[in-house]
Amino acid sequence: MSPQSVTNHLDRARLTIRWQAGDQMQISHATLRAACTCAACDQMRRLGWGPAVEPGVRLLALQLVGRQGVLMVFNDGHGQGVYPWPYLRALASAGQAPRRGDLRSPPRARSVP
Repeated sequence: MSPQSVTNHLDRARLTIRWQAGDQMQISHATLRAACTCAACDQMRRLGWGPAVEPGVRLLALQLVGRQGVLMVFNDGHGQGVYPWPYLRALASAGQAPRRGDLRSPPRARSVP
């Protein structure tokens, strides 16, 4: 389920993923950051806090992790979560951050004023 192309639109704060079947999805940088898959953010979601997402968060870099997914680095210094391709597809379809392992239940994310 790997994509055909992945494009980061820094100016629009959006990531565009074009899949092999030809469909295309866009996900905001804030949604991606709130959906971080690292252990610390996962723990925060389990506690019901959700990761804090700063206004103006931007995705600065992408690094492919084999055929499994992509590592994302954000301008708030966060860059530890590997986002599997099926997780990104579900995230784009839902429009909000799904829980890893349970893509039906979105976690709560909180904003920092």
